[in-house]
Amino acid sequence: MKRNKFRYQTVNDVFVDGNEPFDFAALKLSMKQHQRGELLVRKEIDWDVAQMRKFFHGPVRAFILAELRKVGFVTTADQIKDDFKLMFGPKISHKSLTGKTVEKPKSTADYSFDDYLNFLNRINEWSVEKLKCELPPAEQVE
Repeated sequence: MKRNKFRYQTVNDVFVDGNEPFDFAALKLSMKQHQRGELLVRKEIDWDVAQMRKFFHGPVRAFILAELRKVGFVTTADQIKDDFKLMFGPKISHKSLTGKTVEKPKSTADYSFDDYLNFLNRINEWSVEKLKCELPPAEQVE
């Protein structure tokens, strides 16, 4: 999927580059992918792992569960968690008794900040593609 998130920073009401230069050309190309679109500008989310975990286990799972039920797909919040861990979560590799390398999903309790950030971004991309909607606003988490 092409880049669809662009970070920026302002200092004293002046637009400045953040950690990476703002690429207006990439923004324009991203906008051209759609005949019609909308831009959402919001304050960047600055969370820790505990907040991201709470967001995933609360509003995200409840939202996905409700959206899937709207289209007639019945599942549980625990099954959604397991499916997303398999689809989008980091994996742990180890050797089996036969010497083959086996991968299994890492527990969400062991995710680092970057693991969770990537995990939630990939779930949001999946939601946009499959359910035609984004995840609920992050403000729903205290």
